[in-house]
Amino acid sequence: MDQRITVKLFAGLNRNFAVPDSIDLTSAHKIGEIITAIGIPEKKVSIIFVNNRHAKVTDVVRPGDVLALFPPIGGG
Repeated sequence: MDQRITVKLFAGLNRNFAVPDSIDLTSAHKIGEIITAIGIPEKKVSIIFVNNRHAKVTDVVRPGDVLALFPPIGGG
């Protein structure tokens, strides 16, 4: 079984933070814990998807999941 999660950063997060494409994960973890562990301030993340489904920082990811993070989206 895959013991890693894939991490994808979008819309500026990928330019501002150097994060590995995948992270070793031997058990389930809350998304907020992972965001902190990879060095991104939680306030910089506004939209979260796990396996293409909307998620919250309190949701749990498991080995094999794909975590996608987006900053707050601005506009006029």
